[in-house]
Amino acid sequence: MAPADQSRPKTLRLGGRLIAYDCPVAPSRRQGLPLLFVHSSSFDRTIWRPLLERFTAAHTPIAIDLPGHGDSEGPACERIEHCRDFVKALADALDLERIVLIGHSFGGAIAQDYALAYPSQVRALALISTSLKFGTKPEQIEHWRGNLSEFKRIKEQTAEASEDATLPVLKALRDYRARIPLESQLADMAAMSQWSNEARFAETGCPIALITGDRDMLLDAHKRMHGLAPHATMVVLPRLGHLMVLEQPGAIADAIARWLATLPR
Repeated sequence: MAPADQSRPKTLRLGGRLIAYDCPVAPSRRQGLPLLFVHSSSFDRTIWRPLLERFTAAHTPIAIDLPGHGDSEGPACERIEHCRDFVKALADALDLERIVLIGHSFGGAIAQDYALAYPSQVRALALISTSLKFGTKPEQIEHWRGNLSEFKRIKEQTAEASEDATLPVLKALRDYRARIPLESQLADMAAMSQWSNEARFAETGCPIALITGDRDMLLDAHKRMHGLAPHATMVVLPRLGHLMVLEQPGAIADAIARWLATLPR
């Protein structure tokens, strides 16, 4: 559950920055679908390791560290489209075609933006506990820039109040937030504060999985997304909240595997 495995990642230099990623499948042994995992704010690629292990036997799973997170050099991106283009640069550098993008929360926003900007490169989207927009206002971001100690305190309070914060999940969340620089976490918030996909989500033409939980604070957002894209597959997992990737990675992997099996070949 916590980022226990600290083995060194693979790296590439993209846009002048060293970008880290995990891919347990050698380039000469690629198989199945290329699955590109994009982590949420305040996390890094290691959150996906249980899922990478699950999908290695049949597919080619890859998890990126966004700039300023994990082992990728900063600074972090302050706009969703900049994050999106780093993900695309990695996909291009690895010669990935027709990828399945899998994003959690902030990573789900990046995945949505990618699918609209580069539709011919995206086979399908799996969006986990995400939204079409996020609530933080730009002026609040500017306030926190000058008050990082206040921002840190608020992040700690939101962790304590998390609706799915069992002790192991809470410990894992704290471990991640201790590893990710506050400046990077604030940059993530700045990117989310300026982004909305409400006007364009319905244009997404590829297959979509909307994976949420019945305790997820973004359950209503997923229902709205499903209303805009009725061709999407809606999955509501029992007894899971926003941190479901930490809480029950096996349940997330099962949901993704069932959905992948329905994709046209």
